[in-house]
Amino acid sequence: MRGPMLVTHAVLPAMLARGGGRVLDVNSGSGHRRQAQYTGYAISKGALSRLTSLLDHQYRDRGLRTLDLAPGVVRTDMTAGMPLHDDRRDWTSVEEVAELVRAFGDGELDELSGRFVRAGVDTPASLRASIDRVVAEDLRVLRLP
Repeated sequence: MRGPMLVTHAVLPAMLARGGGRVLDVNSGSGHRRQAQYTGYAISKGALSRLTSLLDHQYRDRGLRTLDLAPGVVRTDMTAGMPLHDDRRDWTSVEEVAELVRAFGDGELDELSGRFVRAGVDTPASLRASIDRVVAEDLRVLRLP
């Protein structure tokens, strides 16, 4: 949580002075699930989700767009060391993650600002097709039940 907060704090004034910008937070579904097995990790990811949504709430009208991107389960040194993934056979490809990063950077997902997306499940096309419903029903945000 500290890293994303410090980076955002450093770049936000210049973004606002230019009339906006984009903040992409690399997050995890663990911050949204009760059954998360790694408590500290899940807590930090829940806090990061709140940072994303609060930045959107506070600065959307000044041109800032934020997005929580969960990369899915990409084969990395970190995931290789997690017993949770010992038997995993399906991994999210780096290309699927990059496709969402590009779409957000290009402004294709700006209407989803302040929300959560997941590589391996979501694609730019599927997200664009669901924007009206997501916004109307205020979906893809972390909230208390």
